[in-house]
Amino acid sequence: MVLLDRFCPVSAEEVRAEWRVPSGGPWVRNGSLARSALVEVAAQAIAAGAGHAGSADGPRPVPGVLGALNSVRFRGSARPGDLLTAVARVGLRYERFLRVSFAVESGGSVLCEGEMTLSTTTG
Repeated sequence: MVLLDRFCPVSAEEVRAEWRVPSGGPWVRNGSLARSALVEVAAQAIAAGAGHAGSADGPRPVPGVLGALNSVRFRGSARPGDLLTAVARVGLRYERFLRVSFAVESGGSVLCEGEMTLSTTTG
């Protein structure tokens, strides 16, 4: 399930993406968006950014996997109708690994932030 409505590449090291929380679906429970969906919005923004960077460089994007979540903090919640903005920045590249910091915001407030470590599945 795609949790991005709009993808906005900023640079090779930063992406932004937006998603409006729908009124129903598997991510909405008891009138609020599940916290795991906030992390998923960030992960999809990062994946879209990797695909965009790969297509800009010429070679096909390489599949990757999530290796770890670090220092994830939930600071708020989202409700149906809220517009979420995910911001992700590459902090470290080492061989097949990336460390990416992310934040998911709505209405000027940070709802979730942390770091993801990703690895490409082929060398």
